[in-house]
Amino acid sequence: MGNYATKFLFVLTVTLSISCASSHKIDENALTLSDKKASAETVELYLKLQENLERGIMLGHQDALAYGNSWFLDEGRSDVKSVCGDYPAVFGWDIGDIEKGNLANCDSIPFTTLANYVHKVEQWDGISVFTWHASNPVTGKTANDCSTQNAVKQVIENDSVQKKFLASLDKVAQFLGNLKDEAGEPIPVIFQPFHGHDSDTALWWSTTQCSASDFKNLWKLTVNYLQNEKDVHNLLYAYSVYSNDPADILPAYYPGNDFVDIIGINSLLLQGDGCSGREFIQELNEGIAFVTQFAAKN
Repeated sequence: MGNYATKFLFVLTVTLSISCASSHKIDENALTLSDKKASAETVELYLKLQENLERGIMLGHQDALAYGNSWFLDEGRSDVKSVCGDYPAVFGWDIGDIEKGNLANCDSIPFTTLANYVHKVEQWDGISVFTWHASNPVTGKTANDCSTQNAVKQVIENDSVQKKFLASLDKVAQFLGNLKDEAGEPIPVIFQPFHGHDSDTALWWSTTQCSASDFKNLWKLTVNYLQNEKDVHNLLYAYSVYSNDPADILPAYYPGNDFVDIIGINSLLLQGDGCSGREFIQELNEGIAFVTQFAAKN
């Protein structure tokens, strides 16, 4: 995380291309989900997001229940709750290292604990959003390992590499598919694979490491495998770009309407960016406007 404080704002913009004027239109739009076999609970989450578009913003916090200012895995704690008196509405989690068979994720949170957190969030009527900082399937090293510049292409075209990647997806499917509520039904969550592909931090799936075509094929391979081969039907798929270059990245790398349910935008405000945040606000507003227009067309 570096030696300086970082303020992070992730705006998952649920800009869905419908009018909420009637429940009939909302019901029709549920048919456009990327997963045609989505569970009833997943469809319900999708419709709830649409129905509440005009109500405002749902505050989110990464790993909100797991750690915070000078504490780690303290039962019931949350920095947001300490400040605001209530838990956030959206909870971000990462399942990086699950592909290694580790007992804890890349943030040192045990996967059993993480599953319990998701269960609590569901009981509170909150929303869980998952990213996956997957290990490089060619080298077996971290997500930041870019020593092999064509890792994405190899996943698509090399059978042995693809087999390794799909074995990793098996573990992802097992974890996400086994998130269950009190009645034993799958808990719907938002899944954002290959997060940060256009960030300044290099990842093996970054835009600097693969073509737009290969990235889209990797995304489609992932979605198709989870839905059709592993029968995981409790996921809404989210795709996002950073606010500084959406016009360049979004049209080129967008995986397509059949593979995306939510379009979002990422924006970083660093402590060294100044107190006013004027440039950040302007960039964020411009990015949200572009993403919203793109979503409305798609």
